[in-house]
Amino acid sequence: MPDLLSLANELIIKISNELDTRKAFRTTCRRIDLLISPQLLSHIVIDINRARIGQSINQLEALAARSTRAVDCVHTVDIRNLAPDYYPIECAIYENGQSVVSNNPPNTRVDWAHEKMRELLPTALSTLTRARTVIGHIDSYPVPFRNVPWTRAVISDFLASLPALHTLHLTFSGIIKFDLSRISNLTKLVVHGYPTTSIAEIIGNNPGLTHLELESPNYSEIEDNTPTLHELLGKVPHSHPLQLQHLRTSGYCIRLDHETLPHLRLLKSLEVDFVVHIPDNEREYYGGKLIEKSDRYASSPGKIWKAVGREGLAIEAVETIVDDNVLDYLTSTSGIKKLVLSEVDGIALSHRFFDYVLPRHCSTLVSLSISATFEGPWCFGSHNIGILLTCTRLVELSIAVSSAELDKNKASFLDDIVGEIINMTAQLPDFYQLTLLCARQCHQSSGGASTMRYKNIAQELHNSITSFSPINPTIHPQLIITKQGKFRPQRCSDGGLKYVLCRRLLSGVPTCF
Repeated sequence: MPDLLSLANELIIKISNELDTRKAFRTTCRRIDLLISPQLLSHIVIDINRARIGQSINQLEALAARSTRAVDCVHTVDIRNLAPDYYPIECAIYENGQSVVSNNPPNTRVDWAHEKMRELLPTALSTLTRARTVIGHIDSYPVPFRNVPWTRAVISDFLASLPALHTLHLTFSGIIKFDLSRISNLTKLVVHGYPTTSIAEIIGNNPGLTHLELESPNYSEIEDNTPTLHELLGKVPHSHPLQLQHLRTSGYCIRLDHETLPHLRLLKSLEVDFVVHIPDNEREYYGGKLIEKSDRYASSPGKIWKAVGREGLAIEAVETIVDDNVLDYLTSTSGIKKLVLSEVDGIALSHRFFDYVLPRHCSTLVSLSISATFEGPWCFGSHNIGILLTCTRLVELSIAVSSAELDKNKASFLDDIVGEIINMTAQLPDFYQLTLLCARQCHQSSGGASTMRYKNIAQELHNSITSFSPINPTIHPQLIITKQGKFRPQRCSDGGLKYVLCRRLLSGVPTCF
C-alpha cells in the first residue's frame, strides 16, 4: 500500500483540506510544509483585543519585520478588532450563570499594547501587498470600541495601496466616515451595516464591479434614512452602467426601473431579502413624504420578480420570500440552478410550488433551500419526496423536518424521517451536502418553552444522524449540517462508517498564524 508521500501533490493538498488539524499536519515534514503553507497562510486574521494582547503584538512584529512566510502567501486579510482595551464576549467564561472576565491583563499592559499597535500596524499592513481580498469590521468608538479611531485612516491607506485588490467585504457598526475614494479595481463589494455616501462613491469609482451585496440593519418599515438602490447606484455614469452578474440586497428599498435596470442586464443571480416598502393596505399610516419615497424607490418582492420576468433577465440563482407573484415568475421561466426560499408558509402556495414550479427546474437545480416558517407541507415528507428525486443534478439541499416525524425511539432508521432524507439523497448522483432545518409549530410562542423545543429537536436530529447506518461513502451525503454543527462520515473501531459531529457552527474565531 503506498504511503502518503508517494501520492501526487494535488492529492496531498486535497487530503489536507479535509483535515481539522491542518496546522499540525503542516509540521510533519518539509515537503508537506511547502505544499500546505501557501494555503494555510493564505488567510490571515488580525484581531487585537484585551484577551490576546501578547499574541496580537507578536503577530504585528512578525509581519513588520517580514520574518513570517505569511507576507508571501496571504491573499485574504480579515481585520477584526483593533482595540487592546476591548474584551470580546466570546472570550468570557461563566460561573454560576454570571459572565466572568478571564485572562484580563492590567491597564498598563493595555496602554503598552496601544503604543505598540500605533507603532507597528501601518508597517505590518504594508507588507501584505499580495492581498486580493480584504474583510474589514469598521465600528464606532468608544461604543462598542472595537476599532480605535486612528486605525480607520490606516485601513483606508492599506486598501488604497493594494494593486491586486478585487474583493472588499466591509461591516459597519454605526454611521461612520470612512474614505474609500482611492479604490478603483474591485469586482466584488459586500457591505453590511449602515451605508454611507462613501459606499455610493466606491461603487461609482469601480466600473468593473460584477458582484454587489448590500445589507442594511433596517429590516422593518420605511423611514427617511432607509437606503435605496437608486442612491447606491447614483454615482455610476449613465453612459457606462455596471455589468452586475450578482446582486443581493437586504433592508433596502428596491425598484427596477429605467435608472436601475441598465446595471442589471447581465444579471445571473438576484437575492432580495427584507425588501422595505409600504404595502398597499398600510398607506394610510404613513405621511406623504414616505409614501412618495416608497412609490419612487421601492416595490414589493412580488413586483420585483414581475419586473425581472417582464425584462427577460436570464436569472440562474434566486433568493426571495414566496408569494403568488414570485411563483408566477418561477413558473414562467426555466433553468434556475440555485433557489433559496425564505419565510415560506401557506398550504396553497406549497402545493403550487411542488406541483407546478419545481418540475420546471428539476433538470437544472443544483442547490435548493426551503426555509419553512411553520411545520406543514413545506417540510420534507412523503408528499414531496417524489418531485425531489427528479432533481437529479442536486448537490445541496436545505429543508425543514417536522417534529412530529422525529421519533428517536423507533427501532429502525428506515422508519425515521432523517433516514428517509439521507436515503433519498443517496439516489441523486452528484449530491454532497444536506442541511436539516427546524420550523415553528403553528402559533408557537417565543420564550423558554420554544427554546427548549428547539434544543430537543436538535438532539433528536443528532441521535438520528449519528445512528444512521450503514453508510456508503460513494452515495450518501459527505456533509450533513444542523443547528448543532457539521456531521461527516468517520471510520469506527468496528471498521464501519458513522456520521460524527466534527465541527460546531459557532466554534470561535479562526486561528491566526
